[in-house]
Amino acid sequence: MNKQSIQLWLLFAASLYFVIAEIGGLNYALEVVGVLVLLAFLVTISIRRDAKFYDGQIQVETNEAGVKVFSLLIEDDPEDLEQKDLVRFKIVSTSE
Repeated sequence: MNKQSIQLWLLFAASLYFVIAEIGGLNYALEVVGVLVLLAFLVTISIRRDAKFYDGQIQVETNEAGVKVFSLLIEDDPEDLEQKDLVRFKIVSTSE
């Protein structure tokens, strides 16, 4: 089960418990729902943290002649870039 599925199930369980608690008069409904929503939020943070933010790097180097050279390092198949509306590259300077 991936993190997105866990997130959805936690939110579903929170909603379902709240409805059942209201109908059946169960105790601690707000506390249980609060904990489930908090867990769903923590899973969301984990998903965001693990998300890939860049499609590659732009490596900046200065060659022997003192000219800056920019190299594009793509992490995925370059053919996939054509299908995207937006790409992001991290700029990394290797010259000192």
